[in-house]
Amino acid sequence: RNATLKVIRALQRLEKKHLQIKILLGPVNRNKDRLKEELSNFPNGIEFVETVSDMASLFNWADIGVAAGGETSWEMAYMGLPLFLMALNDNQVSNVKALCDAGAAVSAGRLEDFSENNFLSLLDELCSASEQRANMSHKARQLVDGEGPNRIFRIVTAMNSRTVRSESLSLRPVSTQDAHALYQLAMNPDVRQNSFSPNPISYTHHLRWFHEKLNRKEDTVIWVLDLEGVVVGQIRYDRHSAGHAEIDFSVHPAFRGLGFGSRLLDKTRSMAVKRLRVNRLKGVVFDSNQISRSCFIKSGYTAKIRSQIHARTCEVFEYRQG
Repeated sequence: RNATLKVIRALQRLEKKHLQIKILLGPVNRNKDRLKEELSNFPNGIEFVETVSDMASLFNWADIGVAAGGETSWEMAYMGLPLFLMALNDNQVSNVKALCDAGAAVSAGRLEDFSENNFLSLLDELCSASEQRANMSHKARQLVDGEGPNRIFRIVTAMNSRTVRSESLSLRPVSTQDAHALYQLAMNPDVRQNSFSPNPISYTHHLRWFHEKLNRKEDTVIWVLDLEGVVVGQIRYDRHSAGHAEIDFSVHPAFRGLGFGSRLLDKTRSMAVKRLRVNRLKGVVFDSNQISRSCFIKSGYTAKIRSQIHARTCEVFEYRQG
């Protein structure tokens, strides 16, 4: 596959002769000799770097990083290096897309679709756009702040100790960036089991539904509960008629028992009533879903009726404003 060789051959056609180029070779690169031979006729301004003890200095030196969409791309983003990325394998496609969507990178596509002309056109444009590079650098630093290990430690601690620091939690309105997180939550087997539509959902269908909900601002509001950057719960209110909105909420099974369900109901109730201009909130719970029943009761909802809905025994909880 030798992606580096393809890039080098493309760079030989680059007309910006003033550029300084450093090519970083990993210790297990099997193509070193061939690459060095290819570069023997390359004009001045290019250097092979094989042993790097201070990678951060190398990233600081550069104005643009051309790389695969693996782990190193996130390290470059942390250093604020504008990225020009290529997906070498299927498992890198989502990384490249995420960094590009965040405005921290430009995509050169997949390796098997590599085009010298396309590569050089995009690179030449990026080289000439200093303002764009500055903006990409800023967004890259916002995306990766180096606190990931500490967040993971606090999340694992919360899961094991069953206690959460209040400053680690954030209740916020849903955003377009939450589409995949909500899909993962919705596809959890426990969540599907307690849904009126228990069959698996395709991601395409979910995205269509998600964006429709976001566009119905007068009839739907959604909040997510964020623990150290991880969506652990969501709550949605849909206005069904004048004066009435129905509730859908879920918490990831790994974080149940921490009071997150009640927190979602308590903290969003007044905001939902005001935003949707209703005075009644209603939750429909399967009779077998004791956890959700407890959340509604703890949050001050009143059990109104029991009924059969879609052949399932359900209990309807209601909250009246004022």
